[in-house]
Amino acid sequence: MSDLARLTGLSGRTIRGYIAAGYMPPPTGKGPAARYTEHQMLQAVCIARMRSRGADWDEVSELVIGTSIAKLRAYVRKTEPVAEAPPDPPAAPRSPFDPPLLEGEPTASRRQLPPGKGGPIDLDDALLPDGPRWALLPLLPGMVLMVRGDAAAVVKRAAAEIVERYGTVG
Repeated sequence: MSDLARLTGLSGRTIRGYIAAGYMPPPTGKGPAARYTEHQMLQAVCIARMRSRGADWDEVSELVIGTSIAKLRAYVRKTEPVAEAPPDPPAAPRSPFDPPLLEGEPTASRRQLPPGKGGPIDLDDALLPDGPRWALLPLLPGMVLMVRGDAAAVVKRAAAEIVERYGTVG
């Protein structure tokens, strides 16, 4: 029971109530030796989700009692709660190399560069690596040079030369 409660997020009392009401079959064995199947776990999850969405007990009966494990799995997948994005980590100290081309103090993985020739360079579809700070140096509309903030001095000089020679944005 404790494993089933942990896996479903329901209390043992709630699960026993579902069993007593006939919405789930009882486990095999008794006490600490009681065993629940995946089917029973899925039934418990389905019942809880249906009830939390306002379904009445007749609707619960229609879905849960006698339903195949495949249909229960499909319902669980369909009603899976959307995970909230974790909060942004605190901003890392700025490196002397960080150019002021990003607005604000970026902490998220998605960033947008300020407008340049031909409109803004929108990197909303490009996931940038988490971890070390990166400088995004605009080159052409739709193109940036991405340089790690802790890169060697020679890399930073090369990046500055490339931007000076080829950069047309901004």
